[in-house]
Amino acid sequence: MSDDRLIPTPAPADRPSFKIKVGGTEISAQYQVQALIVERSFNRVASAELRVLDGDPAAQDFKVSNSDDFKPGNDIEILAGYHGNEQSIFKGIIIRHGLRVWQKRPSLLGVECRDKAVKLTVGRKSAYFYDVADSDVIEQISQAAGLKTDVSSTNVSHPQMVQFYSTDWDFIVTRAEANGLLVATIDGKLVVKAPNGSGTPVLSLAYGKNLLDFEALIDARDQFASVQSSSWDPANQQMVEIEGVDPSAVSPGNLSTSDLSSVIGLDPLKIKHAGQVKDSELQA
Repeated sequence: MSDDRLIPTPAPADRPSFKIKVGGTEISAQYQVQALIVERSFNRVASAELRVLDGDPAAQDFKVSNSDDFKPGNDIEILAGYHGNEQSIFKGIIIRHGLRVWQKRPSLLGVECRDKAVKLTVGRKSAYFYDVADSDVIEQISQAAGLKTDVSSTNVSHPQMVQFYSTDWDFIVTRAEANGLLVATIDGKLVVKAPNGSGTPVLSLAYGKNLLDFEALIDARDQFASVQSSSWDPANQQMVEIEGVDPSAVSPGNLSTSDLSSVIGLDPLKIKHAGQVKDSELQA
């Protein structure tokens, strides 16, 4: 009989195990890994951190640090599981390598890693795009950085799109948010999708059973009863006003969107653009 208080694991969760591969080769079993931390979240580049005991005061040497294993730029993969049954939980590149020495504690080598999408986060750029949808722009920029992509198609085609002095990552996230999409980095692949509240749950979590840490926030200032967008029509020399489309999102718990929007009572939220914008884009 299954116990819904337990998170399913491929093996009994009483003996954790892990492997670290650099350049496709498992690191030496002599390395004493003190901690492994992997973080994944939407609209942020996935990251991992290793903390390895390193340093011999008598020999005045940092053997692990002086090896080539954890050089910045090396490909790294982290696998974790139980009883030797590990699955890959992170793939990326090493970007930072640092040592920390304390007087009364063992010295540590800290290794920070990021998904290869980290290449999109450095360097502000400007670019011009013509007759493209946001999804096309996102794919073009990501593939130019050597990333695989899985991007949901967007509906609005822009006659012109300008990226002005921003990192590729910030530009991608901005365009994704404008279309109600979320960005995730998964082992060198950029995934841009809309949230799906009607899918089949992959895991059930319950407070008091298997939920260890949780933080949730509802802010009534961010909910509006309606949105009205306007732009300038140069042909007719007049303003064009369009009502936004209700996205029919999943309601947050037992509070409806109308309950939250009534707290501030702003109806509608007005968004104005000084130039010409397609009606379909104003409505989106």
